[in-house]
Amino acid sequence: MNKKLLFVSASFILLTIVGASFSFAKLPSRNLRAATYGALNDPRGVFSFQKPTAGSVLLKSSPREATFDNLDVNDVVDFSGKTIKADKVIAKEIHAGGSVKLGSENNPPYDWIKSTKNYLFVQGNNIDANGLPTKGGAIMIDAGNVYIDSNDIQIGYEGDTSLKVFERNNTNVIGSRLNISAGDAKAGSTNTAGGDLTLSAGRGMGTGGSSIYFQTTTPGLSGSANNILNAKMTILGNGNVGIGTVSPQGKLDVRGTGNILCLPNGAASGQKCFKAVCPAANGQWTLSETATCGAPTTNPSLAVSIDVNTPPAKYNIMGSSDNTLFRFTFKENNVEDVRITDLAIRDNILNNVTSKTSFVNFRLYNGATLVGGPGSLVWNANPTTGEVIFSMGANGPIVPQNGSLTLTLKADVASFSSGGAVSNSKHTFELWNPPLSVTAIGRSTNLYATISGNAVGNEQSVYRTKPTITASTLGLTSFRVRSSTDDLATVSLSADPAFDVSISKIQLKFQGMAVANGTTVTARLIDTSTGADWSGLTGQTCVSGAGNSCSVSFNFSTVPTITQGSTKNLKLRLNSMMFNDVANAGDSLSVVINASGDFLWGDGTTTNIPIETFLTPLTIASISYE
Repeated sequence: MNKKLLFVSASFILLTIVGASFSFAKLPSRNLRAATYGALNDPRGVFSFQKPTAGSVLLKSSPREATFDNLDVNDVVDFSGKTIKADKVIAKEIHAGGSVKLGSENNPPYDWIKSTKNYLFVQGNNIDANGLPTKGGAIMIDAGNVYIDSNDIQIGYEGDTSLKVFERNNTNVIGSRLNISAGDAKAGSTNTAGGDLTLSAGRGMGTGGSSIYFQTTTPGLSGSANNILNAKMTILGNGNVGIGTVSPQGKLDVRGTGNILCLPNGAASGQKCFKAVCPAANGQWTLSETATCGAPTTNPSLAVSIDVNTPPAKYNIMGSSDNTLFRFTFKENNVEDVRITDLAIRDNILNNVTSKTSFVNFRLYNGATLVGGPGSLVWNANPTTGEVIFSMGANGPIVPQNGSLTLTLKADVASFSSGGAVSNSKHTFELWNPPLSVTAIGRSTNLYATISGNAVGNEQSVYRTKPTITASTLGLTSFRVRSSTDDLATVSLSADPAFDVSISKIQLKFQGMAVANGTTVTARLIDTSTGADWSGLTGQTCVSGAGNSCSVSFNFSTVPTITQGSTKNLKLRLNSMMFNDVANAGDSLSVVINASGDFLWGDGTTTNIPIETFLTPLTIASISYE
């Protein structure tokens, strides 16, 4: 049968449109937008519409079913003011922009089945100026959401990143409620279980987990504002359960004040509640009805000391961030947990310009956790000292009973362009006079802790830039053959990206049996990019003494400069033919930068700066000759 013809039955080929009768064979496809059809309550069946390939609509009889098929952009099937009496309405392949509209053209609101945004939207009320449905009494289904909006229930919402199931606020009742049920056993059944309810967090991938948070609001002050939701119970992906914490540290972690556990006491209706877990004399732990574990009457005490991992004396570059400056440790004397509420760290400064702190954004860490700051240096009456004060109060870090706590001071360095930093300024951080610079309170007794000891960090210097020195041996490290042009090692000198580095002195110490007492050593630094002596400084010589060692010093009259962020590679060239040669023995030789003053450099403001002490001795090469 040709689908360009309209059929209701074999003898019915006409449809009444606005009081007129004509053949659908003459109706163009786009006339679907303007056609008004009669009531679909014909007892002989229900009409099925298909968009034709050209010019007509096919009608067919089926058991009380209305089908709207393959509607395209701007195609509208309009039953204005009419009624569809059908067992079901099927709208399929409604393309973007096509729609089926049920209702009066001249009397909004309409009921819609449409796909303007590639979703199905059944809308009872509230059509906007563009004829699109808005929120309120709607069912919307699209690729990302199922949204039902009525006065009683919402499931999802267009644009939300997560699914929400909740009952809307009801002004007629106090609060609202949401019941989730897995379903009862079928009515009339015998010994049948009800439905199981499974609550699942999302599945992670790889190292990713997921958690479940149970949130409620705690009653607040009288008023009409919503109270804040917060998690009262948490289940982490690793199985740890927390009550009063979102970061449980064990399979069950209960925190907070008041009763933490209540158990039957053996009486008919009796109950015993506990507030804390306290240490017993036998080394075990017992439940306590009080939160103070017997409330110690003596003041707790803390001993403070420099931490073994405090940073060494080092250089901090202007414009750098997150510099570790000072690390110190508190130890408690087995009375109770102690909270540090206030702490003042002093900065003793040398070579400073008044009012320039050099360091900014001071922060205090307990491990990776920020516990204080960011803060600024406050000047004392003495312009060479300042203090950073951290007031942490009830959020201060805890020194556990008979345990220890290590805190780390970090800061940024002001940039050179800001004018807030001074080249060659030197800073020593300390907890000065701890009884005055530290305030700590016992968690159970609220008694002030006595503080003893002291902690003084290593000197932290500030410069515009600094060099990095690395070296690697060229050729054999053992059974090496002597040569008049023995390129022993490559020395690489790099300038920090912050600024250029100038080099004024490099001194190398030679020692070992290869340079036994009386041996002459001649060394050259060859620029690998030119093959010539670096900065025009020719070979330098030394003669070994009784200790089988001597030092060759390169003091540059024409000071070479290494551009910021770049590296200069040099070859250390020797005339090893002049070295000591003991028959049947491996003659050893080591070359080092022995002390910080053996390498001097400048940062564009300060000259003749020694390298950091912890870098020396810095080995350039260690070999032996045949």
